[in-house]
Amino acid sequence: MTYRVAKKYLESNSYVIVRQNGSHVTFRHKITGQTVTVPNHPGKDISPGVMADLKRKTGLSFR
Repeated sequence: MTYRVAKKYLESNSYVIVRQNGSHVTFRHKITGQTVTVPNHPGKDISPGVMADLKRKTGLSFR
């Protein structure tokens, strides 16, 4: 999954971008305030380990 797809999925589930540091973007959930950081490396897929961490932190399936 690329950053662009992950961004659309997070934004459709009440996450908003709060800051960016280099090539990493931090999203915050509008209601719970939970934050997750997603790497933004153009042309590359997000690694399986990072995707597993995002699934665990957000509870979303990313399918």
